[in-house]
Amino acid sequence: MKKLITKIVFIHLSISCLINTLFAGCDDLDSDNSTGLWEMSPKTPVISSGNVDSLLDYVAASDPHVVLRDDTFFLYYTCAGISETLPDEVRTRICLATSIDGITFVRYPDNPVLDLAAAGAWDSYNVETAFVLDDGEDIKLYYMGYDTEDAKAWLNGNGITLGSIGLAISDDGINFTRQGPDPVLEPSPGEGPCRCNVWDSWAVEGPWVLRQPDGTYWMWYGGAGSTDQGETEINGIGLAFSGDGIKWSRYFKNPVLVGDPGEWDEYHTIDPSVLVRDGIYNLWYHGGNQKGNSWYGNFQIGHATSPDGIRWTKSPENPVLLHGGEGTWSSFGVMAPSVIEIENRLYMYFHGLDEFPDLTVWAIGRAVPLTD
Repeated sequence: MKKLITKIVFIHLSISCLINTLFAGCDDLDSDNSTGLWEMSPKTPVISSGNVDSLLDYVAASDPHVVLRDDTFFLYYTCAGISETLPDEVRTRICLATSIDGITFVRYPDNPVLDLAAAGAWDSYNVETAFVLDDGEDIKLYYMGYDTEDAKAWLNGNGITLGSIGLAISDDGINFTRQGPDPVLEPSPGEGPCRCNVWDSWAVEGPWVLRQPDGTYWMWYGGAGSTDQGETEINGIGLAFSGDGIKWSRYFKNPVLVGDPGEWDEYHTIDPSVLVRDGIYNLWYHGGNQKGNSWYGNFQIGHATSPDGIRWTKSPENPVLLHGGEGTWSSFGVMAPSVIEIENRLYMYFHGLDEFPDLTVWAIGRAVPLTD
């Protein structure tokens, strides 16, 4: 435990970057977020980090995806912490918690439900940003991962982390088996050693998959790349198609959603959550407008609609969920929305973080619309 508490690590769970910080818990912190079209309900997290009884997510709980199965909420999330096999290294895995009411969650006792792959595999270092789809044939878990050598090179300043999207299969939503040795979607080729000037040449992550009425699969995903030799990160949301949920082809006009210059989402438009209501596609995402050394902050959640899942119009009311006020558990950002509809009522799960450089909280919260 002492090794964990004294470890100075910061994990960007969406694109997996590490910088200095110290971690603590957050159960007693409140939020004063009361503006925007959504509000946090409850005001405190539904899953907190910093729990000494849960070392797998002691550092962070983030990137939630919630499904309702047999009147039980299954919340899959990125858990960052240590394990018995790697007691001195903070890694990210896919964990599970369940709930009857969607607020009080109990961690699955045999977490993680998706662990790191064996040494040498493309996803041997971290796995995160899970999405789970029950398509009637099996239960598919899409996730982002990357390998150990990639991560070490990035941490040493000698390279970049190339995150890819993989697939694991289950018949019960708990015991997952990887679908083959390779990812199902990899970053696009970039220019030169820095793999620059392509919006998704560094990482593809945060997949969200729908099976269409014609049986095909559509995946919206976040992409990260860079311009000017890696000095400025660029990202957006792309779309890919598949006939079997395994082999994917990108939409030829990607990205389908990007940030707007001078707006709240200028530099970060990523982590989609897609829901079809009354024939209209709804997409929630998190955005941010900071770059450079201070880029990691001020994240909020926006909304866009589309008649076809390709051409998107952002809400004039964006951002629809604001981060919390100073001193709260989500004061530095709300990210990675996961929206679920139950009996015509929407619920959004997300993760929040507090102020850098004293980043002490990565926790999962829930929000509801102010009006139905």
